[in-house]
Amino acid sequence: MAFVDAYADAIHRLDEQATTMGQAASGMLSQALTALAQRNQALARQVLAADDDIDAKDATMERDVLELISLLPPRQDDLRRLASLLRVARDLERVADYACDIAEVVLELGPAQEGVDVRDVSALGAQVLTMLADALTALDTRDTNLARAVNRTDDEVDAGYARIHQALVALMEQYPHQIREANQLVLVARYLERVADHAVNVAEMTVFTVEGRRRPFHHGGDPASPRAPANPMGPPVEPASQPESGPDLGKGKDGAP
Repeated sequence: MAFVDAYADAIHRLDEQATTMGQAASGMLSQALTALAQRNQALARQVLAADDDIDAKDATMERDVLELISLLPPRQDDLRRLASLLRVARDLERVADYACDIAEVVLELGPAQEGVDVRDVSALGAQVLTMLADALTALDTRDTNLARAVNRTDDEVDAGYARIHQALVALMEQYPHQIREANQLVLVARYLERVADHAVNVAEMTVFTVEGRRRPFHHGGDPASPRAPANPMGPPVEPASQPESGPDLGKGKDGAP
């Protein structure tokens, strides 16, 4: 009985690790968006400096989950939870990577100057941050209704990305001297759309943990959550980073492992 209790406690500690990692990744994204709005290069460098900690958290989560599984074959519900935590850690690591990509854009753009209005991009970022927060809350509380709401919000983010992309392309055509800055903001909008995809992946893990349904939001798998095309603008402006190797739990919404 003591061993069973210890096993449950270990899973609870892993849940707490996921919560901590989620807060860290979300904090990095929030800082990156603030750095963009303020053209704050010092804050952007803080975001980049925090990436090693997220990578370490991802590695620790993978090690701890695999060690726990090796102690005793888990029950079906525990196994789903552990598999979900592995996947969530990888998605959060990718969120942190996109926060770093945004921070690098801030460094590339340089100090604040009169230029392209970033308010639409900032609004999209705020919406994505809310999605990520809701996805993490759903995972922590096993709230499948909230998880499905995250998925529905992703359609709005996709539409927002399409609008921003079209507006910035039109701006570049009209004002060639703003092409460099506008193109960087297109990249930021694309990064945010990808973060939203990872938030959906985290939400899917809640449904998987509770209901045992893998990829419930894809290909009409969840009648309560109809999906729009994942990428209304076609290929990304810039090739996405190649996903790192890791436990093969299937591909998520944006193709990451």
